[in-house]
Amino acid sequence: MDRWNLEQGHSSYSDDSSNSSTSLEDPVGAETWPDAATQAQSQGSSRARLVRVGSNRARTVSDGVFLASRRRTEDTFRGFAFDDSYRISMEFPQEQEGSKKIITETDLKEAFSEKDDHPRRLPRFSSLRKRTRGVKCSGNYVVSKFPVCDWLPKYNWRKFGARDVVVGITLAFVIAPKAMAHALLAELPPIYGVYTAFFSTLIYGIMGTSKWLSVGTAALPALLFGEALLGTGLSEDEFTRVGPMLTLYVALATAAMGLLRLDRLLRFISPVALSAFTTTAAFLIGTTQMKFMFGLNIKVSGFVQTYVEIFKNIKDTNLATFGLGIASIAFLFTSKILTRKYGSKYKVPDPGALLLVLVSVGLVKLLDLDSKYGVDVVGTTPSGFPSFRSPWESVSSSSVHTKLIVDALLIAAINYILAMAIAKSFAEKCNKVLNTSQELLALSCANLAGSFFGSFVAGGSFSGSALISAFNASSLIHNFVNSMVMMCILLWLTPVIELLPKVTLAAIILVALPKLVDFKRPAYLFKVKGDDFVVWVLTFIVTLLTGVQWGIICGTIFSLFTLLYRVANARVTEVGCLPGTSIYRALSRFPDAKRLDKVRMLRLDSSINFANAHDFESKLTAALLSCREKPKSSKKKRKVFDKLKAKFAKLRKQKVKSDSSVQDSSSQSNELSSLPLQNGLEDDANASQFCFIISCEAVNDVDSAALAVLMKFSKLCSDHGFKLLFSGFKANVRETLLNARCQYEASNNDKSDDKELPAVIDGTKWFLNLHDAATRAQREKSHRVLATDAGNVLVMV
Repeated sequence: MDRWNLEQGHSSYSDDSSNSSTSLEDPVGAETWPDAATQAQSQGSSRARLVRVGSNRARTVSDGVFLASRRRTEDTFRGFAFDDSYRISMEFPQEQEGSKKIITETDLKEAFSEKDDHPRRLPRFSSLRKRTRGVKCSGNYVVSKFPVCDWLPKYNWRKFGARDVVVGITLAFVIAPKAMAHALLAELPPIYGVYTAFFSTLIYGIMGTSKWLSVGTAALPALLFGEALLGTGLSEDEFTRVGPMLTLYVALATAAMGLLRLDRLLRFISPVALSAFTTTAAFLIGTTQMKFMFGLNIKVSGFVQTYVEIFKNIKDTNLATFGLGIASIAFLFTSKILTRKYGSKYKVPDPGALLLVLVSVGLVKLLDLDSKYGVDVVGTTPSGFPSFRSPWESVSSSSVHTKLIVDALLIAAINYILAMAIAKSFAEKCNKVLNTSQELLALSCANLAGSFFGSFVAGGSFSGSALISAFNASSLIHNFVNSMVMMCILLWLTPVIELLPKVTLAAIILVALPKLVDFKRPAYLFKVKGDDFVVWVLTFIVTLLTGVQWGIICGTIFSLFTLLYRVANARVTEVGCLPGTSIYRALSRFPDAKRLDKVRMLRLDSSINFANAHDFESKLTAALLSCREKPKSSKKKRKVFDKLKAKFAKLRKQKVKSDSSVQDSSSQSNELSSLPLQNGLEDDANASQFCFIISCEAVNDVDSAALAVLMKFSKLCSDHGFKLLFSGFKANVRETLLNARCQYEASNNDKSDDKELPAVIDGTKWFLNLHDAATRAQREKSHRVLATDAGNVLVMV
């Protein structure tokens, strides 16, 4: 950490370091320049030089206010910013001066220029049209939409080719069984999972930008897809015709989010609601697979309804199917443990799912489990590449289209959130920036192409992405290798798929569910943030009882209600000064904090808008009216005050003839009048001495309703004779207030010029910080100041 050396003695610095003086005596070291300045002033030095070690430039200001550079940097102290290339020299004000210069926002604007962060000038449509036409006609536009045209010609096959091919083959054999299992979640035959994996990996390899993201089938989007198909009321035989249409609607919804930038609306789905939804979805996914584990033919859906039907038909359980399912789960858990223990050293992926598929197919073939023991298998599967067909030709009912469109919007939103969360998590580990707009386009095109070949919705796969990261793939070549392996499965391995037991696929899904369950999150929220915990619990319960669609909708509504409550909650806190410091804290939380005499300091702890403007107005008005009331005081203090008041009245009535007696009486009256009036013993004649200071550091924005409240409060203070000051206005708030001032002056230009501006639009009443405003208020009082910060050097931005 840089140290600040404050060297006492008279020294004069200029911008050129070669002209600087080097006569030093008794240097003082400190970690920060305020500490060094405090040490120098405590030693009685009236002039000093503050030097940052390693700097080579300096500037001097002789009026006690020192500056370094107009450029603002991150190294700040009380609003002042300096450049690292400057060495700062300063002069302390003399002790007898006893005051420092207070800078208002108006003074600051006159001393320095301020650039508008939000220019209002918009580009002309003609120039914008020319610019857009030039971009679309250039080759850079094609490369930006098809990144494979950029990285594939530069790919180093000798260096990375073998590794990426191994990654693609390994990934294909790992995700192929899961893709078929996810097809069961989507209420489709398992072969459709292979269709989805083939087209999604191929299209994403052409248009994707993230080499870590594995695009294919995923459990949660597949569950949403299956729930949507069940909601149409059609039979299971018709799902294969309706499914591609739903995939097409999901692709169009995803593309619309990218073109219209509607993906920003997805930010209103809070991470808390999404965590609860994901955890509940794990239970729902497991529930859908229970019928395969017990070998039962159950047509109902829903968490409660499914288990009710299972218990009703528990006597019809197929013991061979149930035994095979338990053995499959045990096999997969054993494979996970062994891979974690022995395979992590050599980065060997878990082969449990692939081995389980091969072993179960072999058992069915050798023992005739399907014909002798009634084990349900995949059955007849079309071989070869899927045929091209238009999705809309198979759906003619307008009611079905309407239902599919509504469900597609929800599926597209959840699918995009999950895919981007996976991609960003792996990109952050490698310190890379993700192109979300291009990822959105690639995801929509992958689903669009798959919809014409019978695929269901594709999304991001966390297990596949983790495998890619573990093997440290260098490019998207593995996607093309993966799609080629899927094509080989479609061409030559469909007879194997026909003998695959469905209970094996169910076991693969059940073993993967613990990754989705996160009960540590609600426990953390319960200890940290109570309202977020309530949102989590409500979303969990609603999703579990009503299904995934209503669960995510209600979870988002709960989150929005929580957000609106926080925004609409007007928080006004009265603050006081900690004795001996310039620190201001809430009186309710810090018992040592004290009010300044006849100064009421209020801190606005939230932005003001139309939702909470009325509450702000009520609280500010109540604080103002409380200053005019006479609080109860102890009898002893009131007796002392009454005696002093009576004595002062008696002295004023005496007729003093000699000059000495007049002078003596005057000194006594001054002594009595200088006593601070505390504990609310002020009367209406002294009410004008009150000053209100409103700290607005936490106010990020004000709208027209908030502006009307502040104008009304300014007028109320003026009518009661109170002085009103503000501190800590931010740039966008100042811009709004200055625009309001222009309108106010324009509407009152025909009236008298001596009319005082309301304090909220008067720049001379705006201070940089609360301490400066409190110091100004105390200096304008004739009574004693309770807390001072004398000798500190003013910091000006």
